[in-house]
Amino acid sequence: MANDSGNIPQADTILSQQEVVLLKRRIFAMKRDNLPPVVTHNMEDDANDPILCHFRRVGMYNHPSDKVIICGWFFCV
Repeated sequence: MANDSGNIPQADTILSQQEVVLLKRRIFAMKRDNLPPVVTHNMEDDANDPILCHFRRVGMYNHPSDKVIICGWFFCV
C-alpha cells in the first residue's frame, strides 16, 4: 500500500522488531496438523444443530482440497 507520497513504506517502519517476533510466534502457534474447526466456540447440542448436521451430511469439513470453505458468523437467539 502506498503512502501519500506514492512510495511504499519499508517493512521496519510498519512493525517494530518486537512486533515481528510476536507475529511470527502467533502464526506458528496457529499451525496445526488437523482440520480447522467449523465453529470457534462450544455449541449446545452441536450434534443436533441443523446447520452443522447439514455441513457434516454433505462432507464440508474445511479440508484444504474442499472447493468451498465454511466461513461465517452464526448468531444464536
